Amino acid sequence: MQLAKYTIGAKIFGAFAAMSAIIGVMGLAGYGVLSAAGTIAVTTFDGPLMAINYARAAQTDFTEM
Repeated sequence: MQLAKYTIGAKIFGAFAAMSAIIGVMGLAGYGVLSAAGTIAVTTFDGPLMAINYARAAQTDFTEM
């Protein structure tokens, strides 16, 4: 493929389209990673951290008695 036969406008538009595609793919990948991290945080908070919270609350109630 010879790039010399295309006009400068076509080359710039092609570069713009390629960069837009790269940025879009990176954005989707970033969204996927952020969504997975949010799911992990919710799972951790609802599971082990809440169990620790209940245990500490029971300990506090027992200490106050």
